[in-house]
Amino acid sequence: MSSLFKTATFVFTFLTIVFTFFACSDNGDSRTSNADVTGSWDVISVSNGSTTTTITVSNEDNDSLTLLILSGTSFGDTTTAFDVNSGDSLEIIYFRETIDILGTVYTNRSSSSKNEGSSSSVFSSSSGDEYISSSSQKDPNDFLNESIKYGTMTDSRDNQTYKTVKIGEQTWMAQNLNYDGGINWPSDYSCGKYYQWTTAVGLDSSYNDYSYRGTVSLISEVNHQGICPDGWHIPSIMEWKVLFKYVKENQGNENIGKVLKAKNNEAWPKLSEDNKPTDDYGFSVVYGSYISYAGSHVKYNEYGHTETMFWTSLPDGPFTEYASDVSFDSTNEVSFNANWRNAGEYVRCIQDRDMDEGASPAPKKSSVYDSLACTLTDLRDNQAYKTTVIGTQVWMAENLNYVTENGYADDMEQSRCYNDYEYNCNTYGRLYRWTAAMDIPSIYAKEQFTDTALYQGICPQGWHLPSREDFMVLILSAGDTNNAGLNLKAQESWDYGAPIIDKYSFMALAVPNYDNRSTDEIGDYTRFWSTSNNDTTAFNLYISDHNYISSRSYSSKYNFQPIRCLRNKPGTYTSHAEYGSFKDSRNEKTYKTVKIGDDTWMAENLNYTNNTSLLTDSSWCYDNKEENCSTYGRLYSWNAATDHGSSKQGVCPKDWHLSTKSDWDNLSLTIGSVPSLGQALKSTELWTLGAGKKNDYGFSAIPAGYFDTTFQELGTVAEFWTRENYNDSLAFYYSISGSTESLSKYAKKSIVGRSIRCVQDR
Repeated sequence: MSSLFKTATFVFTFLTIVFTFFACSDNGDSRTSNADVTGSWDVISVSNGSTTTTITVSNEDNDSLTLLILSGTSFGDTTTAFDVNSGDSLEIIYFRETIDILGTVYTNRSSSSKNEGSSSSVFSSSSGDEYISSSSQKDPNDFLNESIKYGTMTDSRDNQTYKTVKIGEQTWMAQNLNYDGGINWPSDYSCGKYYQWTTAVGLDSSYNDYSYRGTVSLISEVNHQGICPDGWHIPSIMEWKVLFKYVKENQGNENIGKVLKAKNNEAWPKLSEDNKPTDDYGFSVVYGSYISYAGSHVKYNEYGHTETMFWTSLPDGPFTEYASDVSFDSTNEVSFNANWRNAGEYVRCIQDRDMDEGASPAPKKSSVYDSLACTLTDLRDNQAYKTTVIGTQVWMAENLNYVTENGYADDMEQSRCYNDYEYNCNTYGRLYRWTAAMDIPSIYAKEQFTDTALYQGICPQGWHLPSREDFMVLILSAGDTNNAGLNLKAQESWDYGAPIIDKYSFMALAVPNYDNRSTDEIGDYTRFWSTSNNDTTAFNLYISDHNYISSRSYSSKYNFQPIRCLRNKPGTYTSHAEYGSFKDSRNEKTYKTVKIGDDTWMAENLNYTNNTSLLTDSSWCYDNKEENCSTYGRLYSWNAATDHGSSKQGVCPKDWHLSTKSDWDNLSLTIGSVPSLGQALKSTELWTLGAGKKNDYGFSAIPAGYFDTTFQELGTVAEFWTRENYNDSLAFYYSISGSTESLSKYAKKSIVGRSIRCVQDR
């Protein structure tokens, strides 16, 4: 229930409290409903309740009133109070020792509204239509769809017989429960009894109080019987969603409420022609209103309320006074909301079902792993996934998104998309219960499964669901517990702690787990299932927004969580670069070279100087330390690199030349002109931020920094002059930064010292 709806319901309930007193208590006050009670009254007694405060007041004539106000009303506030005896709504100012009654807001006239010639009373409100009394009840079977073939079941506790209907794989009662158990109220609409949520799920009424924090743990994850007959249970939110999904897929539209509501015998009052029910599946929901938390019968269209509601098995979180429900209203809408646990709603029981009945393991079709393209293609559904090598492990770099049909990972019941929207599966992958991830019967949600070594589960053939030990190896390979949490994250989806660079291309997205009750928002954390398990829980890899990572985290096997599969064969990365070497005869220095496409590049920055003033004055070792030239190469001004732009060879050795724009274009075409081109060229070493992951092409760009009156950016930036200049003072260069994955081209001051890569003449 939205906060607005909860507030409206709360206020409305308070406004209807008066009718409870008229219907259920003796009116011992001789005053008429609209007697003048304005003036100052002395407070005699105050009784504070959780939602209302009862105040007894008297005046100088020794008249007394019993008033109800909302708990928490502050002294000096102007508020609305209800006169318990007369039923009038009064405007008052509440002081500690006195109450000033300013006037009557609403006068209750229900005591004089008798329906002549009838034995039934009709209570009306300022905005609601009449509600039907028990004397005009109809036969519940008259609401059913005569064209549907119903089944029957008899409740052995009281021998009441109910119609049942099978919709998809589910079998539902086609009528509301009418068993006289626990705290309940009779319905005035011939459609079963109202129950408090605690009664519906089989708890005593003390659990209506939010302070009982253990409520959630008392509800079975599946088939929670509650007040339903043996072999039947209170439906969970998930089971309602399965029903709605089936209807939506078969109807091809959003009119779920329309096709599930009863159409016969004026089951829904005052509906437009467009909104009239069709009851296509025989579910036959009858309008029946509900009972407010204060015990008042909410009438049709009273303060805009036209809904009838059914309890689910689940509380609305562990620390609230609310429970989750499903509502059908006068439109075609159905919605999941929440209501006070002590309110009265209907119960529709659903038959117990073995979710594994007829299920079989996922098909064992092969998969294709391309180590060069770093992809895995799952031939069961032909989906392709990115992969990454981390240490000796080959991981899927995306969450699995495979669903079975008549298997252990079927949609909705055993696997689902975040918030049950299909497009979220395309973005975040699918979320699986642990038994679905393992591709085993759901009985193992309550028993330990021990045969977990290299266990394929729902993963593609040749891959397996990781064990806790596999995750421990991953953590060590990705920077241990201090750094792996950051290093394994994707750059997207995290509210806090997102990395600047996804160092290992693991791309962990912040998609949370989904328990049977609710899910958290995307952005805070993620969990990945492992095979390691106990009776009711399984271990997982946990990554938080604060970069905490753990393989010791565990959660209920009934939770829905993402999966990362691990290749059975360990992988060590093998570079595809064609290396060679070249000795510069000018100073006998040997350079590693690499062939990329048709060009042969130096795989190291040039480190050459001579005694000419051009090189002695306009080339530098970083921080003027010779050891930095040995590690990072020399930094040259553009004039020093090109001999004032007069030479193709520039400062490079004979038969080599300073790289040109054409050389860089060829490089880009060979590797692929992609946003991550710069990352593909980085060395795996020396970068303090955003190091290369593989150095697949052997270019080995190292962050030598630059010189611009001072030495700057060692460890974070690699910049390379080209032979082309823009004008006498500006020249072109290419830049790779530790904070991005791109390769960028700039034209800036030619006097700045930057690195040089030479290319062999062709």
